[in-house]
Amino acid sequence: MSPWPGQGPPLNLVLLPPFQRTKFGTKLRGIVNVSLSAHSTLHNKIPCHRLQSEAAMEDFFDNWRVQVRKGVLELCIMTALGEGERYGYELVKNLVAVPGVQVAEGSIYPLMTRLKRQGFVDTRLVESSEGPARKYYSLTPAGRKQAKAMRAYFGSLVEGMGKLNHGANGKA
Repeated sequence: MSPWPGQGPPLNLVLLPPFQRTKFGTKLRGIVNVSLSAHSTLHNKIPCHRLQSEAAMEDFFDNWRVQVRKGVLELCIMTALGEGERYGYELVKNLVAVPGVQVAEGSIYPLMTRLKRQGFVDTRLVESSEGPARKYYSLTPAGRKQAKAMRAYFGSLVEGMGKLNHGANGKA
């Protein structure tokens, strides 16, 4: 499928001298030479700014996705702890199982420290016969209240997005 509507089959870059290879394609005076198919000698000239904007859109989406995950991660942690006390590694395993969260173990512990400093999480150490002591995390009453408010806000945000989506599809 073409990256641009109405442009036909996928575009394949054709590297011909004296073209200059750039981050966004092959360039000669602001024009990129592309082949319409692997078996075709027909060429179409696409302005470089189209390929640059395609890369910029991809960068924007990647950054946006990271920011959304960061914001939702606190809600995921507090929701998981709302179900009961958990030790760090168990919490990480639970979060890894959530589609789209893509959490790394190293990113959880600084966040847990901040939540504790804010008074939303309590910790306790428990000796383990299987190795080092385990640090267990639980929500404080203030943490439960904050988690409830966060879930309500997130729910209304998702609901609002659903309404916008229906309106955009003519189903208002």
